[in-house]
Amino acid sequence: MNFIGIAGSRCDQRQKMADQITSAAREMGGGPRRMICHALYDPKPRHATSEKMRADRVRELIEDMVGMKFDGCVFSQVYTESEAAVIREHGGVIWHLQGQPSDQVMIRRGDLMITLTPGGDRHYVDAIEALSEIDLQEQRAHRRERMTA
Repeated sequence: MNFIGIAGSRCDQRQKMADQITSAAREMGGGPRRMICHALYDPKPRHATSEKMRADRVRELIEDMVGMKFDGCVFSQVYTESEAAVIREHGGVIWHLQGQPSDQVMIRRGDLMITLTPGGDRHYVDAIEALSEIDLQEQRAHRRERMTA
């Protein structure tokens, strides 16, 4: 199951990007993928307790999704590094949307820069290209497994 967190830019832009990702997943080659979108629309956390609450909620959601009949989840409102860490711990990725970078979620090696612009823009990729990157990573991982088995 793929878990994708979106950080940066504005709330409405992140939601539009999540919609583009779920639409692109349905239309990709190799068979449609069923992805859901989830957003915690609480205001940005101002205290450590609310940051922990958001991370705990993401953890609970991910653990509840195990065994479900869909291919992944897009978390469209990732505000904190704690939330991003939970998504990464469960094999997910964080994508940073073009615009104002998040002042809380660090850009790490391997994170993608994404854009709402079809076809990409400079070093930002669109939803289809970003999902293709996940497919390529999975193919590389399967190939490594076969080589070591």
